[in-house]
Amino acid sequence: MPYLDESYLDEQRERRRLAANYAGMTDGELQRLARNVESLTELAWDALEDRVGTAGTWIFPATRRRSRGRK
Repeated sequence: MPYLDESYLDEQRERRRLAANYAGMTDGELQRLARNVESLTELAWDALEDRVGTAGTWIFPATRRRSRGRK
């Protein structure tokens, strides 16, 4: 098995933690997070996008998505 960098493992643990946290949130709670995109880390933003995609709803205003460099 190839050697895995500790920072990579930490990042994967954080991704799982965020996914679990967001999975327990209501759409309203997710919307509040999305409105404060500037306060989210890149990992948190990615996990939030994944959660919203899984829920089948799109809650991110287009201007917020562009402000984070998304298209």
